[in-house]
Amino acid sequence: MEPTLGSKNFDDIYPRLDYFAYRNADQNWSIISSRIDFHDITYVVEGTATYCVNGEPYIAAKGDLLYIPAYSVREANLTPPHKFTVYALNFALFTADGREIERLPFATRTTIGVHPELIALFKALSTAWLLQDTGFRLTVRAYVELLISKLLDLAVYRNPVTVADLRIRQVIEYITSHYAQPLMLQDLADLVYLSPSYLSVLFHKSMGMKLSKYINMIRVNHAESMLLNNMCNVTEASEACGFCDVYYFSRVFTELKGYTPRESMGRRKRGHGEGPFP
Repeated sequence: MEPTLGSKNFDDIYPRLDYFAYRNADQNWSIISSRIDFHDITYVVEGTATYCVNGEPYIAAKGDLLYIPAYSVREANLTPPHKFTVYALNFALFTADGREIERLPFATRTTIGVHPELIALFKALSTAWLLQDTGFRLTVRAYVELLISKLLDLAVYRNPVTVADLRIRQVIEYITSHYAQPLMLQDLADLVYLSPSYLSVLFHKSMGMKLSKYINMIRVNHAESMLLNNMCNVTEASEACGFCDVYYFSRVFTELKGYTPRESMGRRKRGHGEGPFP
């Protein structure tokens, strides 16, 4: 049996896009019954169709994500009024060492809603796929990975996929540029003319996590990058990334990463995250 990814193990997946389409189907469209050897992701932006996946019927409507794993049997037909507008991806998926992955942890049909920023990503992928400029497969692969990540957020983790509020965008940009400095809730709230309590609520709603956790994640990720590349020791990484107490830094790092800062220093030497693209 080929690998099936667990819900958290997505760092080393490599998609190979074989087919992409923005489909504005009419009454003559259908998919005949056949077994596929690729993953099929279909995002419905208008209309309704009836899919049959491994003998089970599914009604796919506006705002639905339809996922059909590799080696499934699928067929589909339009339902009245015979209008069906979708973005469709057919792709193979591999691990870092070249093994094929047969499924992702999506349900067959999940209602995620229509998201303008998600559609913008599909449109950008469409442009790269159709233009086929120099190095386009690298660009296409990057877009597919980003789309999979966003769809996992929406359909599996149930986290927000976008940050539509410009005030939250501004706070995020400020944190990214000033993570090494003290970041007080009152100062961040003043930046976007909100009360601290309302900023906390709005941030959690937009990002699916507390503001304090987000700041810690940014700081810890920067610190780990420094440690992985042997740029400094643990104390220096802690100070460079905005932590005043190295013991508090170590505790936060371990809670977020599942291993200590010192343990992270040897991960690059052990070849963590390396492997050939199939």
